[in-house]
Amino acid sequence: MLVLMAGGVATAVALTGGEKDREPPKGAGVSDTGASGETDEPQPVPEPEPAPADPGLVLAAPDVEAPGVEKVLAMAGRTGGVRVARLGDVDTVVVDGVERSAPEGGRLVAFRLARWACGSEKCRPWDQLGLKVSVDGVRQALPTAASRDTFVVAVPADAREVDLVMRADGLTQTLSLLDAKPGRGNIAVLARSGRLDRVGARFTMTERTSTPFSYDGVDRVSVPRVVTVSRAELIWFHDDARPSSPRKAFLKVRSSYTIPLGSYAGVENAFEAREMVFVAGDGTTYEARDLDESDGGVDAVFEVPAGLKGGRLVLGGGSYPVVSGSTQFTRTLTRKSITLTFG
Repeated sequence: MLVLMAGGVATAVALTGGEKDREPPKGAGVSDTGASGETDEPQPVPEPEPAPADPGLVLAAPDVEAPGVEKVLAMAGRTGGVRVARLGDVDTVVVDGVERSAPEGGRLVAFRLARWACGSEKCRPWDQLGLKVSVDGVRQALPTAASRDTFVVAVPADAREVDLVMRADGLTQTLSLLDAKPGRGNIAVLARSGRLDRVGARFTMTERTSTPFSYDGVDRVSVPRVVTVSRAELIWFHDDARPSSPRKAFLKVRSSYTIPLGSYAGVENAFEAREMVFVAGDGTTYEARDLDESDGGVDAVFEVPAGLKGGRLVLGGGSYPVVSGSTQFTRTLTRKSITLTFG
């Protein structure tokens, strides 16, 4: 600073010597160490990207949480069944401590398996069914390991079909792991729930004949039938018989009657096929089919759509001719309707 005197007035004039004479702003371009733009803090090391899994590979992945499945996705045979309880894409999978990503351009599809009812009372668990995964026709068995029910398949970019495959009872059934749909040849009725209605009905009907008969030493043209309808079930396997299509089912009704007179009181009798029909909810009438080819035997079922929700079992309501030995007569049975419902 230089001070000049002019006319008794002091004037201050600042002399600049350049930026080097100024104090730099605090913290501007200077690190804590005094070196501009430098720091002693360690820089984070980027984690390596997981390596892609081999295309088509199926891995056991018990720690993977696959997305939920909104609808029932299952398949079954006579003695075993399986349900896909969870299904969907995941980003990565860790197997034996190594993280894997999807193949280039592909997907990682995770799925969890669970038990499912079969076509008999004794059903094997899914891990005894020899299940395989097919990727565009190339099949491989599921990895076997105790307590593992979740798997991941590395789907190639160009894959068109990825299926869970079950072969049993002379049939090949599939569940798509890409669009959660059953195969066209699957047994539809065994893939649904609500196949049983425990009816538990008991009632009395009246049988009339054009010729009198004696049951207890008294000739009668009219006798009571005490009827029991215990249950109705949608099935596919019935001994050696099968419905005409995997999209069909047998409706099997357990029913019987007794005539409470004399020695006949404790004898259970089966309804003849012509004494009953089934009327579905849409009004379609199905005639009973007798699967027992022996004389006098009755083993009746109705062949109905596999997706049947319910309808009415109609017993009696008509007359028909009967031949018993050398006797010909007409039998008339009063009508009774029982509602059946399937979930």
